[in-house]
Amino acid sequence: MALLCFAVLLRCRKKLAAEHGEFAPTSGDAFISGTSLITDVDECRKRIGFCPQFDALYDLLTAREHLSFYAAVKGVPAELVEEAVEVKLREMGLVEYADRATGGFSGGNKRKLSVAMAMIGDPSIVFLDGK
Repeated sequence: MALLCFAVLLRCRKKLAAEHGEFAPTSGDAFISGTSLITDVDECRKRIGFCPQFDALYDLLTAREHLSFYAAVKGVPAELVEEAVEVKLREMGLVEYADRATGGFSGGNKRKLSVAMAMIGDPSIVFLDGK
């Protein structure tokens, strides 16, 4: 039974890795906003937002620092990062917490920040992994 479970997990892992561009699938293609996952995986990654089930936050960074980092990762032009961050802070009701270390955030504010991080850069699709 353990071997069967391992085989299923391995197959799922390979499928997810192919979908995320870790390696090329054996056949087919997928598109995000008309962009091929096969030929332009880096552009596709910029168009995908993902909010994991857990809060992937660094306790010593502020909300503003988290959002600025993710904006840069998602390819937001440097001159637009500050504005994009301010928009997400307002949208999520985090303005008063913007410059506080996230280690002291309530669970609700951590979730709001995690969603804001997934939404920064206006991705075409956002995956919200719920509990």
